[in-house]
Amino acid sequence: MVFVFNIGNTHTQLARQKDGELKLLACMPSVELLQAENLDGLVKGQGLAQGELLAASVVPKISKALKDFFGAGISFVSAKSYPQIDFSGYDTRTLGADRLANAAAALELYGAPVLVVDCGTCITCESLDARKRFRGGVIMPGRAMQMRSMNLLAAQLPELSLEAQMPQNLPLNTAQAMQAGVAWGSIGAVRQIISEVKKQPGMQNCRCLVAGGDRHFFYENIEGLEITPELFTLIGVTLAKKG
Repeated sequence: MVFVFNIGNTHTQLARQKDGELKLLACMPSVELLQAENLDGLVKGQGLAQGELLAASVVPKISKALKDFFGAGISFVSAKSYPQIDFSGYDTRTLGADRLANAAAALELYGAPVLVVDCGTCITCESLDARKRFRGGVIMPGRAMQMRSMNLLAAQLPELSLEAQMPQNLPLNTAQAMQAGVAWGSIGAVRQIISEVKKQPGMQNCRCLVAGGDRHFFYENIEGLEITPELFTLIGVTLAKKG
C-alpha cells in the first residue's frame, strides 16, 4: 500500500494506492502540513504508518517539515524517479515535482508526443516528444494569481473571486474589466503556447491535455484540449521509482 501526496502552493491532495486502485483521502490547505499536530492527525486518521509514502512537493518549507516528521519513511520524486523519460536536455535541478509527475502520467496514460497544460496557482506546460524526451515548457501566472496581483499592486483595483464563465460582452465597469482581462488573456496565452509548442520538431501532432484545479475553464474555452482525470498528478507520483 502506498500513500501519495501532491503538495501544491495552495492545496495538497493525499491519496492511497491499494491493489492498483487510487483513492483520494483528503484535500487540505498546504499550509496545514507545516504543523506537526496536523501531520500526526493524518497518520492516525488515514493510517499512514501502514504503507510507504511518496510525495511531489513544490513548497520547500513543507518538504522539510515532512522530512523532519517522517524521516526516512517518506520519499520525494525527482527526475531520477522516472527513467522512462529522457530529461538529458533539461536542467532538472529546478524542475518542479508536479511537472515531473505530470509528464510521467501523460506518458503512461496517453503516450507521446504529448503536451500537458496544468492550470492551478500557476499555469505550467510540460512536453514530451515521440522519443520520450522532455522538451521543456512554460510557466505563467494562473487566473487566481493574476487577479490577486492586480489587487495587491494597484491601489484602486478591488479584490475579486474568479468567475467560472467566459465574459461575453465588452466590460462596462472595473470589476468586469478585470474579469475579462484575466479570462481572455489567459485563454489567449494558452492558445499561443500550444501553437508555439506544435512548431517544435517532433511536436506537430502532439495530444494536448489539460489538468489542474482550473482545468474545466480552459477545457470549455479552448478547442482541441483533452481533459485529464481528477487525480492526474497523483497518478504520476505513483509511477515514481524509488532509489
